[in-house]
Amino acid sequence: MHCPAACHHSVFPGHSAACNGALLNRDLYTLGVSENYRRRAVVQADPELRKDFLELERHWLKLARSYELAERLAKFPNPPLPNR
Repeated sequence: MHCPAACHHSVFPGHSAACNGALLNRDLYTLGVSENYRRRAVVQADPELRKDFLELERHWLKLARSYELAERLAKFPNPPLPNR
């Protein structure tokens, strides 16, 4: 993912479509990987392997949610730090 230096991979209005597209591709990739593990678990006869595939799906979904949260938080300006 190569975005302009000023972009910082956030989705503020006015950022380049290329950067927003890179974020979308990343999100689609993580969801696609998790879906692949789900499909592999469904057809798996070995219960231990099924459990492993479902665990991998869970981790990839957690990563996708983490990316989504980071993008949402990046939309808010940083509050001023308290004086010490």
